Amino acid sequence: AGTRLGRKGEIKAVYAHRRTGNLLDDFITDPTAAGKTTVTENGRTFGTFDNSFITNTDLSHREYQALELQGEYRVTDKWTVSGNYTHQFKNDGNFEGEAGNQPGNFSIIGNRPEFFDPARAYPDGHLNQFQAHRVRAFTTYDVGFGAAGRASLGLLYRYDSPQVFSFLANSVPLTAIQRARNPGYATTPTTQTLYFGERGTGRFNAEHLFDLALNYELPVWKTARPYFKVDWRNIFNAQPLIAFNTTISPDPTSALDALGLPTGFIKGANFGKGVQNGHYPVPREFRFAVGFRF
Repeated sequence: AGTRLGRKGEIKAVYAHRRTGNLLDDFITDPTAAGKTTVTENGRTFGTFDNSFITNTDLSHREYQALELQGEYRVTDKWTVSGNYTHQFKNDGNFEGEAGNQPGNFSIIGNRPEFFDPARAYPDGHLNQFQAHRVRAFTTYDVGFGAAGRASLGLLYRYDSPQVFSFLANSVPLTAIQRARNPGYATTPTTQTLYFGERGTGRFNAEHLFDLALNYELPVWKTARPYFKVDWRNIFNAQPLIAFNTTISPDPTSALDALGLPTGFIKGANFGKGVQNGHYPVPREFRFAVGFRF
């Protein structure tokens, strides 16, 4: 939906709602002899393995709801103000569906479910891309110098509310209670990813950044004109922790759940610290470009 603001501008609202189900996933759920295969080749037996059945399922799911506002207004013939704002109401689920260099990886949701509690192994909650608020506001001002050319000055404000992370520990050994629940699978998992609370309950920090741009061009013959461009990004050199180390480990002294798993955790030595370049915004930088347009 949208409307004009007289002859000088417009404003538009877009609502998006996507519910994703029937996702492709793998299942290992048959502990009987029919659910196993003994692999033999050239007279050599490599062992007996559980069959993995790949099918579509609604057990893994994702849902996205957001409202986006866009607007532009020409204050004068030379001065324009524009912006957009996105509010995510929901970007939730129990399955990320992708990882680094793994655009369609499977989950553990259907793998030997007897061993796991969904609330500890694949809880619902905010997915990694959840971000409640996102703002981009920018303004441009054009100046004409007649035969001496023209210039434009632009200012951009960027706001990103905190992104989320989950309190989880990797490579946690299965407990004796979990191992005892094996109904007859050929192989059993040895470690697991263990969640403490709902998915995406942790928060990083927000960022407020300003960028400045200057463009100048000089007509020399017909449509031919040299130009000079300067971009000044993150002009105040803001360095909030937009991400940080989130390593935790189970607290063996905490209460145990029904599977014998600790319900408390201990933060790692670097928890909450920026230990990678990507944990901060790109520092202040200048970019220059010189060229020729026709």
